[in-house]
Amino acid sequence: MARKILISAIGTGRKERDSADFSREYIDTEYRLGVTIYKSSFVTRVIQARLASKTVFYIGTVGSMWEEGYTQHAAAKGEFAEDTWVRIADAINACTWHAGLDAVDFTPSEKELGYGGKIIPVRAGITDEENIENFTNISKIADYLEDGDCIYLDITHSFRSL
Repeated sequence: MARKILISAIGTGRKERDSADFSREYIDTEYRLGVTIYKSSFVTRVIQARLASKTVFYIGTVGSMWEEGYTQHAAAKGEFAEDTWVRIADAINACTWHAGLDAVDFTPSEKELGYGGKIIPVRAGITDEENIENFTNISKIADYLEDGDCIYLDITHSFRSL
């Protein structure tokens, strides 16, 4: 049976301007898909539900809110572990814009995606070199596709700038 694969970007969330700590969050938003209105802080889960897609490929920088992606998928499976969340958040907090794409261990988050889901880290896309590297990394998605897969591309957020 063909998989429905959702390719979605994950962003950095909103951080309070005057906050010295690392607290950031996605805010609840209403999304209208067709005639149905969904309220969620995480649009990818809304789109997945609408498409009945089990497989998601996330694209994002090492500074993206991977801890929230972990939370969304692990909680849905009843497998959320706070110590794992803290490790992911601490690794992200330690990153700078110039951190290597291997600065964060995506294994726990990718494990929670299940169903062949993948995480594709990219650079911020500030220079031509970063954009070329991003294109190369995103193109690697083809390595994970199977004959008959149906691909959906969520352009709700960062794909507009990347």
